[in-house]
Amino acid sequence: YISTTRGTDFNSIEVVFHDISARSSRIPTLTDYYGFELGALGTRGTVLASPEKGQESPSVLMYRPFESWAAGTEWTCTFPQGEEVKAVTVGTTFAAAATNRHLRVYTLAGNPQAVLALPGQVVALAANESWLALIYHDGEPTRAGGSDNGTQEEAQHAATYTQKLAFALYDVSSEAQVAQGAVPLSAGAELEWVGFSEDGILATCDDQGCIRGFFFEAFGGSWTPLFNSRDARKAETEHHYVVGLSQREVFCIITKSARHVPQVEPRPIISTMPLAIPIVADGPAALQDEYLQSKLRQSAGIEMQLQMDRSLLKLIQAAIKGDQLEKALELAAVLNFQKSLEGALKLANAMRKRVLAEKIGELVVSRSAAEAAMMGPGADAGAGKYGKADHLSGSLGKENQQANVFSRKRAAAAATASDMPAPKTPKNPFART
Repeated sequence: YISTTRGTDFNSIEVVFHDISARSSRIPTLTDYYGFELGALGTRGTVLASPEKGQESPSVLMYRPFESWAAGTEWTCTFPQGEEVKAVTVGTTFAAAATNRHLRVYTLAGNPQAVLALPGQVVALAANESWLALIYHDGEPTRAGGSDNGTQEEAQHAATYTQKLAFALYDVSSEAQVAQGAVPLSAGAELEWVGFSEDGILATCDDQGCIRGFFFEAFGGSWTPLFNSRDARKAETEHHYVVGLSQREVFCIITKSARHVPQVEPRPIISTMPLAIPIVADGPAALQDEYLQSKLRQSAGIEMQLQMDRSLLKLIQAAIKGDQLEKALELAAVLNFQKSLEGALKLANAMRKRVLAEKIGELVVSRSAAEAAMMGPGADAGAGKYGKADHLSGSLGKENQQANVFSRKRAAAAATASDMPAPKTPKNPFART
């Protein structure tokens, strides 16, 4: 976490890691002359922002890497009068700041990468690797009806209003928007936390303790409840302040109520609790919950990789058209699926780029060989990491016919690259119909 010790002339900012083994050296304390009030931690550095304080003190954004091979990699930018940073986040290759006017994306070297108009007043930002999530207001709050269930505090919430929020999810590496929609909240609740799980699932938690995860293939892209604080409380007023998620657990700090913010000193204790989809069915609920969570995460991981490949193939096509063949080859090398790589090869051939086609062909061969070696003698290389969509179709079909239907859809999406025709203007191999 990031902590600030306030002084008379300046503040001192310290970065503290819960897992002390995560870094080999201590992060030096930062002397803060700007009055930073916003901050976010990434795997490579910290992004900080200060509010606007009149004409003499504009809003400032700073990125500070943990380590760097070159001097002068720390950077700041000062915003014009009237534009103030409201939220910040940082991924593995970018830093982002949402102001009262724009969503601004920068490379970690400080170069502007994108400036997007905000669809509504920003609420929060979150990032994971190349993914950027924006939460914003999408209209006036709606009246929430009262409820006889839950604590008195929850009843007071339910008798007021529910915020109307929406989200947009971007893949910064391919500069594409991959999902958007409404953000569900409990009646009368407010958004308390948004972030990504350790396996890359976008998740939210409201102040009534309901955690929801967004899954691409859950009925065309939907939110699924993953945890309900009310079911895990040991005392009626106990509140679980979420700090992170794994595949099976929620990491939280237990506070006395929703009004209490976790303390910084002494360092708070991180507790873990199991995620649980609220199952209502005849039979062992724990086993059915385990099955549903496994199916959702399996689908989400594949769909995110497929979406990334769709975006990358569009970029490869644009690079070939612009005669940027080195860039096209570089993009092809990071495609997730073998079928996608074969699709890139077809693009190069269709657009008569013989040398590029030869080099992508070498990637196809080397990746196939690597997959074959990983799978062992006699194994189908297509069933490895880069052909997992086809592999899943068979394995899920043994367990559940409905799951197999979803798997066949995923496999069909991945297979379109290999069956793509070669017209004068090649179509996107992963275009949805």
